[in-house]
Amino acid sequence: MKLRLSLIARIACVLALANFVGAAQPVKEPPPTKTDAPTAAPFKEAAPTKTQSPAEVAVRKAASDFDEAFNTGSADKIAGLWSADAEYIDEDGQRYVGRDVINKEYA
Repeated sequence: MKLRLSLIARIACVLALANFVGAAQPVKEPPPTKTDAPTAAPFKEAAPTKTQSPAEVAVRKAASDFDEAFNTGSADKIAGLWSADAEYIDEDGQRYVGRDVINKEYA
């Protein structure tokens, strides 16, 4: 009986100590939220700088032309930006070769 009481006392001490140690840890509070944080401005394309190379200007123009064609919803305008033997690989890895095939993909 004395052994059983001693065992229960030891377990009670361990649990009390564990509770004490857990209570000593600081409480983690969530970071404060900003309720009146400014909303992000819509993305604007950066103005061309004077140091742009002709290749960079051409790439930016091609991207702008594609953006305009895509936003019109016209597959013919989009396909017109590709060469006759162009190759397009979509986000799933599907490969499309030729302007006509690319046109069908965007249609």
